[in-house]
Amino acid sequence: MAPTIWSLLFLSVLNTLAVRSEATSNLADVDETYDFVIIGGGSAGLVVANRLSEDSERTVLVIEYGHVEDNATINIPQTSNFYSADAMQDDPAVQRLFNTFPIAPVDHLHDLVLPIATGATLGGGSVVNGMLFNRGSRADYDAWRELGNDGWGWDELYPYFLKSSNFSLPEDGTAIELGLVSNLSSWSSEGPVHSSFSPWHVPQQELFLDALQHLQRDLRILAAGDDGAGVFWVPSTQQPSTQTRSSAKTAYYDTVASRANLRVLVEARMHRIDLDNRVAIGVEVGGRQSTDQDAAMKFISARKEVILAAGPVFSPYLLQVSGIGPRRVLEEAKIPVLHDLPGVGMNLQDTPAINWVWNLPGYAGLQWQDLVLNASLYKEARKQYDDNKTGPLTLCFGKLVASLSLPQIGPELLETARTISSNDYNEYLPDAYTDSVYKGYEAQLRILQRQLTSPTNGVYEFAFNGWTASFFNLIQKPFSRGAVLLNNTSPRSSPPIVQYNTLSNPIDTLLVSSAVNYTRRILATPVLVDAFHPVEIYPGANYTDPQEVVAALNKHKLLYPSCSHSSGGCSMMPLELGGVVGPDLKVHGVEGLSVVDSSVIPLLPAARLVHTVSSTLLTQSDTQADRTL
Repeated sequence: MAPTIWSLLFLSVLNTLAVRSEATSNLADVDETYDFVIIGGGSAGLVVANRLSEDSERTVLVIEYGHVEDNATINIPQTSNFYSADAMQDDPAVQRLFNTFPIAPVDHLHDLVLPIATGATLGGGSVVNGMLFNRGSRADYDAWRELGNDGWGWDELYPYFLKSSNFSLPEDGTAIELGLVSNLSSWSSEGPVHSSFSPWHVPQQELFLDALQHLQRDLRILAAGDDGAGVFWVPSTQQPSTQTRSSAKTAYYDTVASRANLRVLVEARMHRIDLDNRVAIGVEVGGRQSTDQDAAMKFISARKEVILAAGPVFSPYLLQVSGIGPRRVLEEAKIPVLHDLPGVGMNLQDTPAINWVWNLPGYAGLQWQDLVLNASLYKEARKQYDDNKTGPLTLCFGKLVASLSLPQIGPELLETARTISSNDYNEYLPDAYTDSVYKGYEAQLRILQRQLTSPTNGVYEFAFNGWTASFFNLIQKPFSRGAVLLNNTSPRSSPPIVQYNTLSNPIDTLLVSSAVNYTRRILATPVLVDAFHPVEIYPGANYTDPQEVVAALNKHKLLYPSCSHSSGGCSMMPLELGGVVGPDLKVHGVEGLSVVDSSVIPLLPAARLVHTVSSTLLTQSDTQADRTL
């Protein structure tokens, strides 16, 4: 395949890229002992490393599988729209940013097999995501506390949401025009993660807002930072003065990379965490292409703590290959059981995504695909961006996001929702689940029932990017649960088996159908009919029964099991509820080992995860720093 515009752009910048000298890919540059060894240099790992290394007496090592990147492919906001499955397969510039491997076939998605893509670069998902910077509601985080996690409710976490953010309103009058100036008290301008709104405005977004108000007379139009269900103007993680991406790398690493007590090892593969009588004593690591039998593999000891921040897939995987996990899972893979912990890899959850196609013959605006297919148009947009930091390349995904409740989108399901906690849904869970994990799921069901029937809890997301004829819906409160398991044939050398189990619970099929029907109602409002003359292409307007809607979506591969919002594989819950870590994020039954990434989230909030992860981890990094004084 011929190189794309983005490949050439990436390679040209890479040739002149000066990688920061503080990061190394050479194992020989790394000491044999550190106070803290952090596995994973994504959002969570870099937040914790920044905080722990504030004390010059503490030595901190971060081990990252990916490379160090600093180029236009990741820094220009609009290029984030090009991280598609096709690009990940065909474009070297994008492939370099991800670690990809196929998921397990999804039974209820016609045995769909897609590549899972985890960020393989310093900064992790915050470097390759869609840049939307929102957070969940009070009820979302209070649910964590209800699941046995004192100190993790809204009131405790809210100060850290403020502490992490550096929010700026646009200076060109857009803020007043769109009503963005309300509730500025919900944000801070003191934190390290920049967020703002692109100066490029797509007027079609207001048409969708008008359509929603036509359907929901009581619709709340909310400013970024407000609480509850409604329509939000959501900022992006971008630096307003440069219109470039703000990530965990720029916020938490670049500013402290020269600290003498902080070392970052990149292009490295973690093999296992070593235990001595259920005490984590260090890690075994090799080069990125190393094998488990590699003679060059190095043991690095941790005086105080090993901190696992490898992400929602690889954190549970690394625990399992290290002998920490469900006994049956480990024994079937012939991994010695060092600590039987039933919840490791269980409770996996993600937001199912519906990506469906319409023909909008009345649409006259710019399509983002035009920037890919038309080199001269891209060249013009790039010049506008380079010259004055304006134009379409400053907009990553969009600004307007609806997060609506079930009473708003599917009131016909309310009676079903009210009986959820009295039904037995264990039959829809993976075979690897055991009694304690079942109990944890039953506790979640009681919360999900309350959230589903509440008029102020979002369950359905519609992000209006305003310039595409495909519409993207998310189910924010899925009931199906999956698992991260070992490949029994080659557990140490093969990637984990990721079973999303999407739509295994029939409630999720009803939620998908309600989302589709509600989106159809949006497109059928007079304002959008007059403006766009919309015609549904896939799944097809003739499909209305929930099972038929899902079958038609599956036929055209328009239902995705993941939107890279995975959580749960190392859930923060009590041991008797299948939890892996407690409120202090220490692994149950193991000393000197904690998990700090999105895998600890026991129940997904109705929001993208980057703000939640970077902010809540400030809470834990404070705790980790305090407990080592």
